[in-house]
Amino acid sequence: MTRNGVVLNMTNLNSSQNGSGILVSACDGKSPLVCYVDVGGGQMWIDVFHAALQRGLTPLSLTDYMYATIGGTLSNAGMGGMAFRFGPQISNVLQLDVVTGKGDLVTCSKEKNSEAFYATLGGLGQFGVITRARILLGPAPTRAVKWLRLLYNNFTAFSIDQEHLISFSERNDITTADYVEAILLSNQPPLDLLFFPACDHQSFHALSTEEARFLLTELLEVSVEEVRAETTLTRGAYVRLGWVRDIYEARCQARRWIVAARAYLLHLVGCTLFANKSATYVHVVHLDAFRDLAHSGGYAWGVAVLEVAYLLKGLNFVPTFVFEKDASYEEFVNRVYPLEQMLRSEGLWEVPHPWLNLWVPRSRMSDFDKGVFNDIVLKQNITGRSFLVYPTNRRNKWDDRMTPVTPDEDVFYVIDILCVATTFDVVEKLQAQNKQILQFCKDAGIKITEYLNR
Repeated sequence: MTRNGVVLNMTNLNSSQNGSGILVSACDGKSPLVCYVDVGGGQMWIDVFHAALQRGLTPLSLTDYMYATIGGTLSNAGMGGMAFRFGPQISNVLQLDVVTGKGDLVTCSKEKNSEAFYATLGGLGQFGVITRARILLGPAPTRAVKWLRLLYNNFTAFSIDQEHLISFSERNDITTADYVEAILLSNQPPLDLLFFPACDHQSFHALSTEEARFLLTELLEVSVEEVRAETTLTRGAYVRLGWVRDIYEARCQARRWIVAARAYLLHLVGCTLFANKSATYVHVVHLDAFRDLAHSGGYAWGVAVLEVAYLLKGLNFVPTFVFEKDASYEEFVNRVYPLEQMLRSEGLWEVPHPWLNLWVPRSRMSDFDKGVFNDIVLKQNITGRSFLVYPTNRRNKWDDRMTPVTPDEDVFYVIDILCVATTFDVVEKLQAQNKQILQFCKDAGIKITEYLNR
């Protein structure tokens, strides 16, 4: 697991009575008191999350995989799609208990034994072993999480939009995304749709004109003749905003309130986000999101649509590929667990995982894309790899006194090349490719940082 190193199983401390449990502070998240949880280094994040959630609280920064230990992620950095807003997990620690190389138990914080505090955070266990951490908490979301997946076919547009989304990164900004992360879909057949809900697989194609006509007939109760005339006029799966407004008024007069609500929301989306500004058209594909308005849960329809529209306004994703889901906060946070269960059932969990995790400067991301994704990876076409790609902010989110060395730019990209190897032959191929990627970055002068090496 770590060449020429030592691995500590910190979960053995969980049975100890020496402060290794989980203790949430007496705080409701609404008062000016700082909310925190004291937790043993061997506890798993999923258990800390559940303990905090029972009090209406949550850790501010979480990784994708929730079954890692507190001491483990804090000894690395604790990166995830929330880091652009709240920083990595090591930026949300108030206090540590650390066993030093001399065997001393030291309590440290920004104010007390600060040198040990900053050295231990992200220090890979070189400066001490974390036995307890005091972690900052904040109010947990009280309504359903709006979970959006957007598809891009251009890496430059994809990067620009991700950087735009993380530019709204203040902790108290209610108009920003809380989580930004992306996965590159492989061109290896068959198309990997595991990233998308099973119910959306059938929608994973551009909406045809005939399908658009069917949606309009079914959901807006418009005659076949009228729908055909409108889509002929717009030359595709679009309708004019004025036409939708007329449908809305007619359905209101007929007291067909659910149908009127669908027309209203489609018009609202068209006006705020998806309209073709020269012709004032809106794509019919968005109508399907309003098929069953009973699933809107605690959302006010108009408010929810406007929130999403504001967030996505001006983004350049493929407009016919918008996947939207309401989920509980707990379901979203623990979203990787079903994947783990599936991999375990197929015997693909307890196998070698020669991952490569990198931090790449924003200014060199285009070069990395061309040299790695579109050259090395594409040409070798090794199966069993997934690629997470997302930017994060360094300014005001990191403290340079902590041990991890980040690229010297305000924004850098987290690149997680994740893989599953079922045979030694595949392990060797993946390791060779990892070395080739690192060599390319060295030859190209891309000053990367390796993170979580395996």
